[in-house]
Amino acid sequence: MRSVLKNKVLVTIIAILLMANIAMLVFFISGMRKPEGDNSANKKPGHTTESFLRTRVGFTEQQLVEFNKLKEEHYRKLNPLFEDLRLTKDQFFILIKDSISDSHADSFATVIGEKQKNLDLQVFRTVREVRGLCNKQQQIKFDSLLPKIAYKVVGHIRKGNPKEEGLKKPN
Repeated sequence: MRSVLKNKVLVTIIAILLMANIAMLVFFISGMRKPEGDNSANKKPGHTTESFLRTRVGFTEQQLVEFNKLKEEHYRKLNPLFEDLRLTKDQFFILIKDSISDSHADSFATVIGEKQKNLDLQVFRTVREVRGLCNKQQQIKFDSLLPKIAYKVVGHIRKGNPKEEGLKKPN
């Protein structure tokens, strides 16, 4: 009975983390998409990652060129990770109709967690690389905006205002 409860808790935690990470990635990636055709004139000003980096952080044109290179590399690396995670989760939830052991479900959830971890680490590295494009003053601005970005990403899960304490280094 205890292992069943443990497995349910683990699956619930993985599901919550997955939803939070997908929300974060959608938020981060949605501003990175290139406009299709000539629709760029129809976009609202300030709603792209490039305009955000230009206006709020102070990126130069050269920094934006470097950012766009990172963005393309980021897409190239993330798309296979997303697809692999999606397929694994599909296989996992298909198992609901089968009677499988708790240990089998637990091992499947562990695989999903590992794939989610790889995806999160790739996003972390990309954000770190974008931060690396900043000069010292821009890094201060970039760092000060991270709590707001994180709040927008996971604001539906936790209530309240963005708090910088949550993004400080652990001791």
